[in-house]
Amino acid sequence: MLNLEDIPLPSENHMALIKLCTSSDIDVDRFAAAIEANAIISSRLLAMVNSAYYNFSQPIATIHHAVVALGLTTVQNIVLCFAIKDSLQDESQLSIDTYPFWRDALFRAVAAKLWMQTLSSKDVSRDDASTAFTCGLLADIGLLALFLMAPDKQERWLPLIANTPDNRLKLERDIFATDHVAIGTLLLERWHLPANFSQAIAYHHDAKPDAQLSTYLALADWTVALLHSCDKALALKNIYSMQNTIDEDSMDDFFNKLSEQVVSISETLDLGKMSSLDFNQLYQQANIKLAQDNLSYQELTWKLQEALKERDRLALKLDQELEVAREIQKSMQSDTSYRQRVAAINIPAKKLSGDFFDYYDHHNGSITFCLGDVSGKGTHAALVMAKTISLYRCLSKVEPNIQRVVDLMNDEIYETSIRGMFVTFIAGRLDTKTQTLELVNAGHIPALKVGENSIEQIEAHGPPLGVVDGYHFDVYRNDFKQRRLYLYTDGITESRKKDGTELGTKEFIQWIVQSRHLPLHEQLDFLQSRFENDIEEWQDDLTLMMLASCD
Repeated sequence: MLNLEDIPLPSENHMALIKLCTSSDIDVDRFAAAIEANAIISSRLLAMVNSAYYNFSQPIATIHHAVVALGLTTVQNIVLCFAIKDSLQDESQLSIDTYPFWRDALFRAVAAKLWMQTLSSKDVSRDDASTAFTCGLLADIGLLALFLMAPDKQERWLPLIANTPDNRLKLERDIFATDHVAIGTLLLERWHLPANFSQAIAYHHDAKPDAQLSTYLALADWTVALLHSCDKALALKNIYSMQNTIDEDSMDDFFNKLSEQVVSISETLDLGKMSSLDFNQLYQQANIKLAQDNLSYQELTWKLQEALKERDRLALKLDQELEVAREIQKSMQSDTSYRQRVAAINIPAKKLSGDFFDYYDHHNGSITFCLGDVSGKGTHAALVMAKTISLYRCLSKVEPNIQRVVDLMNDEIYETSIRGMFVTFIAGRLDTKTQTLELVNAGHIPALKVGENSIEQIEAHGPPLGVVDGYHFDVYRNDFKQRRLYLYTDGITESRKKDGTELGTKEFIQWIVQSRHLPLHEQLDFLQSRFENDIEEWQDDLTLMMLASCD
């Protein structure tokens, strides 16, 4: 587990300088004397003040003169950078090459200052510019700290340095279970640096709209990525998207300033004399890659559009074919609109239904009927439905025994069924002369036989068709005088009302009882109207068949 205590505090001399640099109430003479006591930092400060970075017309000979010329806050920020860099640079645990890190830190510092000066709506003071510079230099200090706390991970150093800001952050979290932002913020708080430093660094990867300094740091981060990361095109794209002040034509001027200022002070940070970068070549490479990516994107977009057109064409063709299939399916279910004693409705949940009903008349006035529900939905269920309804119609016309018909259908469906599909099924015959009813219920929900003062549920006599081979079903026989028979599928009772609850069998029976004195087709209209008004959604096919006795 990483422990911030594994990073030693700066030396006593450096810690004293850091405290002076973060003090808001300090004597200038005392501060100048403290800097002069550190020969290395003193010489660096004078070298920076007299460099082309500040471009004073007269040489600055003393630290006191430097404080007067630059201002106390600016000198505090410069010395703070020197003290922290020396404190971490001297750490013997580091066996990595820190030059790329401090090189990028210097570019980030100068870029943060330039972005502030470029994007700010008002003139930027020297103190504010130095604050941006210092925050830029320290923005990724947590990355160095991570490797101090986990020296066994140092082989990951160069791949991290070469990555883009966002990818580097993800890699850090994978490797260390934390990132340089979190560690860097804690480190700055441990050193008692100003709160605005910690806040700017804490948010520079997800800059808040009101945190301008974080925005400048984020832009500086992508500026460094354009110079030294493995994905320059992405860096350039992000720079353009994060600001709209500098366009492609004026970007050269920005980067020329960046190069000149970095070169002018690189030696003061022990980074040697850097040479100017060929930004024209850099831009050309990045812009070519962006153009290639854009062409690839346009080509991909074109291919996607063509694929969508083809999908729409195929979807339309499939929809047309399904519409034809639905018409064929509807033609297999008898028309009850002109019948006095039979009424039925089927509403599929999708284009095709796995529910079905059918009936036909005999010469002697009897009515043979059936209703069923195929397990599953879609095309396969519709095909099984077509097979089942055809089997029943054909077999029941040559075999008068309903029980025998259902037994034969069960064996056939069991033999040919695939993917474990089955059919819940009710078959029956109504003799209108003798007013008697024969009914076989194969695994279906109970049929309802409703009289003037009675309701009888005719339960299943066996399993659904296609489940048990060779099963012999029982037959229900009873009188049917002044009665109505209601066959329906569970899509009705499992539908949900507007309050989210299921309709249920009890409430559906209440609807039936309320409308039982209506003519059969008017009752069907009533039930359909109640469904349309009370039901919010349903997931399964809805099928209802009603038969009435002779009065």
